[in-house]
Amino acid sequence: MGINFRAIEAYITRRREDEKSNATINRELELLRGALRLAHDRQLLPSIPKVRVLPENNTRQGFFERPDLEAVVSALPAYLQDFTRLAYLTGWRKGEIISLKWTDVDRDARAIRLRPEAAKTGRGRTVMLEGDLAELIDRRWQARLLEKDGNARIAALVFHPRREARGRLPQGVGDRLPSCRGPRQTVPRPAPHRSPEHGARGCPRTSGDGGDRPSDTQHVRPLQHRQRG
Repeated sequence: MGINFRAIEAYITRRREDEKSNATINRELELLRGALRLAHDRQLLPSIPKVRVLPENNTRQGFFERPDLEAVVSALPAYLQDFTRLAYLTGWRKGEIISLKWTDVDRDARAIRLRPEAAKTGRGRTVMLEGDLAELIDRRWQARLLEKDGNARIAALVFHPRREARGRLPQGVGDRLPSCRGPRQTVPRPAPHRSPEHGARGCPRTSGDGGDRPSDTQHVRPLQHRQRG
């Protein structure tokens, strides 16, 4: 294989000439390291050449001030407003907020804890409930009771889909919503008006009408093209 330190450095130079950022080049070099390690493990490469890591300086800059936040929140649906405020107040990622359960909220100690398995970094965090954040959690506490099939239940998640928001929630927010591509369900239909010369579904009778016609509660599949023999 013709991959060595000099070839790798030439690749880095070409990518910089293409005006690629150090972060982009580093991600590409990570793939190269993995491929070289695999080739070495399979004894296809006698040694692994050095692949250096380029310095990255892509730290986010600037601040989102409170008036900017409220301008955005005012344009959001009600079920996303506190979700967005908590992200602003804690700096937590969307997936971390989605996973937040009431068992993670200690209202007596006035703290919320992010479980390590729910954190992107794998490290848990604790945020004290004060000021606006405490008021936000109190609002969510009042909204934790849900009604389903005439029965009241307590939501396990701090941010759960309300019935009026169903179908509009971003994917993953709160409980898993039923898929629109689920199995077909049979829905009874009212019997159509029929005259003696019409068949069971209100369609003109033909020589093919008979007892094997599907009933009004069966799913009728779309017609398919007849295959030629």
